[in-house]
Amino acid sequence: YHGVFVWLGGLAFFFQLYCDFSAYVDVSMGVARMLGVHLSPNFSNRVYASSSRSEFWKGWHKTLNAWFRDYVFFALVKGRRSAGKIDLVMLLTFILIGLWHALSWQFFLWGALNGLWVIGETKIRARLPELTSRFWKVAGMVYHLSLASCMAVIFSTDNLGASWRALVSPTKQQLAEDFMLPKFIFIIPLFLFMDVVN
Repeated sequence: YHGVFVWLGGLAFFFQLYCDFSAYVDVSMGVARMLGVHLSPNFSNRVYASSSRSEFWKGWHKTLNAWFRDYVFFALVKGRRSAGKIDLVMLLTFILIGLWHALSWQFFLWGALNGLWVIGETKIRARLPELTSRFWKVAGMVYHLSLASCMAVIFSTDNLGASWRALVSPTKQQLAEDFMLPKFIFIIPLFLFMDVVN
């Protein structure tokens, strides 16, 4: 696959991951509540409406992120005041989150890219005025979904070599438009409807 189809595949996987993950977490929470146990919610509503990677990570897999924040990031950042050292700890924390998924160079890279993305956003946001208009919110969503779809390619492929080939040196094989596009025309409005109802 190449060109727009790699990006569309990443976007599709990004949505599939949320639907699978959020669904079985909802089932677990429902069964636990039937037994009188209240579990912490693991996702924020409309996490896909995030306008930055930082905002996304605040609402995605909250229990895992809270564990790494409390037991890795806070433990290592304690007593460190320089921004460079705090950024280094942030990067290390995201790398460990990546390696938690699987011990491989692929997930090492995935974690490192997430860490660099969040650190970069934090640095840029500190130098810009706060942009709160609806236009910037929508622009932020498009920006985040576009880059996150590329990250989903790294997450979903079998290994780092396959990720590299898909993103940088794709083959000429291409999925036919009449197969892919109708599925997106049907799936994305359905996903948005489910999110609004939730």
